[in-house]
Formats: sequence, structure tokens, C-alpha cells
Amino acid sequence: MAAVVLAAMALLPRAAGTHLEGGRPGSELEMENPRNEDGKLRLLMCVTGQLHRLELKSKLEHFVKAQTAEGHHVDVIAIMDSTDSPKSVNFKNDSAHNDAAVAFERAEQVVAAVSPLVHEMRFVNFSQAESPEVPRWYAEGVNGKEYVTSDERVQMHVRQFQTMEQCYDRMLDLEFDHGQKYDEILRIRDDGYLMQPVKLLHTMSPVPDVAANDCDSWEGVNDKAILVRRSAAKAYFTNFLKALYLDRNLLSADVSRYKNPETLTYGVIKQANLTLAEDFDNLAVATLRTRMFEGVDECLELCDAYKSCWESKKASWSTLPPKCPHQEGRKC
Repeated sequence: MAAVVLAAMALLPRAAGTHLEGGRPGSELEMENPRNEDGKLRLLMCVTGQLHRLELKSKLEHFVKAQTAEGHHVDVIAIMDSTDSPKSVNFKNDSAHNDAAVAFERAEQVVAAVSPLVHEMRFVNFSQAESPEVPRWYAEGVNGKEYVTSDERVQMHVRQFQTMEQCYDRMLDLEFDHGQKYDEILRIRDDGYLMQPVKLLHTMSPVPDVAANDCDSWEGVNDKAILVRRSAAKAYFTNFLKALYLDRNLLSADVSRYKNPETLTYGVIKQANLTLAEDFDNLAVATLRTRMFEGVDECLELCDAYKSCWESKKASWSTLPPKCPHQEGRKC
């Protein structure tokens, strides 16, 4: 049975990369990461986003269960906003989800589903900032969408990067508690749907720092799920907010216009000199839309702009959720 920790946290203003809890080493160099003698890895999955739209089944099946079956050590952190004001870039808010009691029950269900399968499960109820400051230089490159303005989109991106920093903070807590670092970390969005088992970085040759899906990259790197080596974790998880607010030199200069999380992800990876493997076979992930369309319980958002990319993939399509109906003839 896994150890389970639930935490409630309100967002506090703080510098990027600052860790709130005391009592652990200040330098990552103070902790060693001895590999198990049998070659098994210490893995962490961190899920970020909004509790009301969390997809869990594929994440447990294709990462947690698949890797524990190989004998690897797996822990899970969920950084979830369970407030009664869900936010979405692509769709109007669904008032059916605005119920605190339902959210609490859902959180308990998530913990109950995950904890028996892993060594440790930590659920963090993280209230996202209502109105984070908009980095004006970035907003100038971001277009609005049907339901949100440019500034509102930027604020949603900032909230996403804040939850990523929470992943890093909580990962350090776990490493300090157990006295060992992780080997690889999977960061995946709440609605990210894993279409098949994840291929670990240490099974690739040469071993890359980062892996991502090559479809839906939107002129950058698909950010729905990213698999990261421990040595690259600090740059990946903490450089986004630093780049937006403090130091644009943390982003690659070869991007003409930073306009979405995908281009920012590319810029962070490139500037940090991290090696990237973009391949559907390594990390097959798509966005799952739930109860967004009349008569459709759930569907995969396979963007028409990347139709040829998706159609080229060898996946068990008959066993997966159907393609969302609104996609025909639309970019996304």
C-alpha cells in the first residue's frame, strides 16, 4: 500500500524556483542517486491541471501499471485545482462541475484509485491564481480564441507554468524524504490521454534529455506530456516563469514569435541545450475532451492541422476513444 499525502495550498506570491518547505538540502548536489543493482528506475508522474477534467485511466494503464510491471519504482504527484471556477482555453466553463462537495469526493476517488498501485501518492489541492500578471512582451504574440482574449490566454499559460513549478517543489520533497533522486519524470496535463505505454528515456539510444509527441506541436514542442531526465528537470520545470518575467535569455533566440506553450517549451529546451526526442512511439499522447459535445461522452482532439501526422501513426485506433466531431475541417 502506498503512502498517501493530501495537501491544501493557496497560491502565495514567490520568486520562481523558491521552495516553501524548510528542512531539506538547499543544493541538489547534496543528494546522490544510486541506481538499483537490478537496473530498475525510480520514476515519478506529476499530473497538473483542473480536477474536474482529470483523465486517469490511461495514465494508470500506460504509465503506472506498465512501469511497475517492469519492476520500476513509481510515485505519483497530482497538482490539482479543485475550485469552483474551472478555466478552459477552448471551451466555455461547464457549470455542472462547480460544486465543492463533488470536487472533494472526486479528490478522494483519485487518491483511492492511484495509491494502491504506487509506492507513494501525493495529492495537492492547488488553487490557481485568479489574475496573474500578464508579461506584455509575450501577450503581444498570443492570439485570442473564441472564448478568451489574448491576455486571458496568457494568464492560463502562466497558471500552467505555476503548477509545473509545484511539480518540481513536490518532487524535491519526495527525494528528500526518501534520500534518493528520481531517474525520469513524466509531467502530463490533466486531460492528456496516453494512447499506449510510454517508452522510457533510458531505453532509447542515445538517451535524450526530453521526449515528446511529434504531432500537435504548433511550431514548437507538444506540451501535453513531457518525459524528462532528472538532470534536465530543473531547467524544464522552473525556467518558464523565469523567462516570462525575469530573463528572456532563458529562451532560444531562434524563435521569431513566442505565441503559445509549445513555442515556449521549444525555446526552454533549446536554450538549456537539452536533447529532444520527438516521436509518437515514445510518448503517444492526445487531449481527451469529456462531455464537450452533445451525444459524445469522450473523444480525442486530433487536430486537423496535423491530420497527416496522426494518420501516419500505428496505433490501436479501434480501442481508443473516437475523434472529436468538431475537428473536421478545423485546425483545433
